[in-house]
Amino acid sequence: ATPALVVASSVAESRGRSGTTYRPAVTYRYVAADSERVGTAVFAGGGEGRTRAWAERVAARFRAGDSTVAYVDPGRPSRAY
Repeated sequence: ATPALVVASSVAESRGRSGTTYRPAVTYRYVAADSERVGTAVFAGGGEGRTRAWAERVAARFRAGDSTVAYVDPGRPSRAY
């Protein structure tokens, strides 16, 4: 776990054969392996949902300028959620 700063937050929409999916689109900065990095994953396993309301609720928890915590893969510091 390492401190992170939320840069931006919104909802992303993807259309496919099985319908439209929505996901929270959060960008945050964190420091790992002595470098500042940018992350976008909110959940360890991805994080797409079927409803826009769900994605909006999650994205609303991360507002630009907020401090949060990023969980960084120690073997691959560019991967975090």
